[in-house]
Amino acid sequence: MRSEIFIVFILFLCSSAYSQVVELHDSELDSVEHARYLSGDITKILNAEINYAASALESKIEGDVVLSFIIDKNGKMGNLTIVSSPHKSLSTSSILSMNSLENNWSPYKVNNQPLDKKYLMVFRYRIYLNTQPPAYKKEAERLFKKQKYERALKHYNWAIEENKYDADLFEGRSLVKDKLSDTEGAKQDKETYKVLKNEVFRCIDVVSIGITKKVTKTTVIRR
Repeated sequence: MRSEIFIVFILFLCSSAYSQVVELHDSELDSVEHARYLSGDITKILNAEINYAASALESKIEGDVVLSFIIDKNGKMGNLTIVSSPHKSLSTSSILSMNSLENNWSPYKVNNQPLDKKYLMVFRYRIYLNTQPPAYKKEAERLFKKQKYERALKHYNWAIEENKYDADLFEGRSLVKDKLSDTEGAKQDKETYKVLKNEVFRCIDVVSIGITKKVTKTTVIRR
């Protein structure tokens, strides 16, 4: 009698998204209005269309797909381009979801004048087996309120390592660094916050949460 142990990966796919509220005033004299999607909640629409490619799941491929696109002064999207991607299959899924959008936008405006504007769309593909997505941001905010700034800084560092396109993380870390008298570090994070608020239109989380299950197969050898 011989026992063979197989590991079976059971994956549950779920997509979640959050929107970046993009507001940037170039100066006190400039009134800036960023582009808006006019045919519904863009995060919900992209969520409904996005898929985590099966081949990428099987190979445990994850990472950020960063796309750039332009909303022109007439409210039309064009020049959809891959900036970076961990795998072709994830690029394809991201582009297909973007192509599902109607070409109906309110353009970027400065002093009420429509202008062409380039944005980034970030699709964050992550796989979590036998665990849940980390709550670094929530814990950092909790520690900050308790004035435990050194520990809050560590959690913000981990959160930014996990998601370097989340502008709010850099703003939060800048406040922590300011409390720790790291003036230069706080200034740099604040500048990064402004850049991301200006450039990143949305970050879409595409998350696969799964468990591993052990299955024992017994083979009976008859003689």
